[in-house]
Amino acid sequence: MENIKTLIDKGDMKKVAEALPPPAQMKNFTLVNVPANKTFYSVRQPGGCEFKKKQPFKDGTKRHKLFFFCDDLELCIYATKNTGSGGGGPVWIASNSTELKIVKIDGWRHQFLNPYYDGYLDIDYYDKEIILYYYLIKHELDGFQAATMQDQPDFKKKTFEFAFLEKVMQKKVMISSCVPLASLNKSNIKF
Repeated sequence: MENIKTLIDKGDMKKVAEALPPPAQMKNFTLVNVPANKTFYSVRQPGGCEFKKKQPFKDGTKRHKLFFFCDDLELCIYATKNTGSGGGGPVWIASNSTELKIVKIDGWRHQFLNPYYDGYLDIDYYDKEIILYYYLIKHELDGFQAATMQDQPDFKKKTFEFAFLEKVMQKKVMISSCVPLASLNKSNIKF
């Protein structure tokens, strides 16, 4: 097997995922179960209440099929405002119908490759998500939980977000409602 640096240089993120150790041996992963009926939030793009399968980018490039959620609505709102990925759209309120098997990344999300590749900071943010996507599929996991530095109002504490595979969204996560952000009680939300 080629080393991780060579695979990254070739742009083969699927093989990078396959080269990583299994979850129980990953230095910064912890296997956890999310109990059924946990509530999650996801701020969508304006007009984005409907669940849609992710399609390739306009240039034909495949995209990962991960859907991101928070169990802390304040973090969801801060993250989408801070990253420019919407922030003003409606909010999915969802829950999982069964227990989910996920990995929790113990450090910041972008550091998950650190023990295996010194140049982990040079890897594109989206490429890291693609590696995680393929890793979840390979190890038959439902998703991951991680903290992302750019999404945090306070870097001193880590607030963790969730990402679930598209097939998990279709079979195990139910969107109970989609409500306008303005209709939620934001009295305790500070930026």
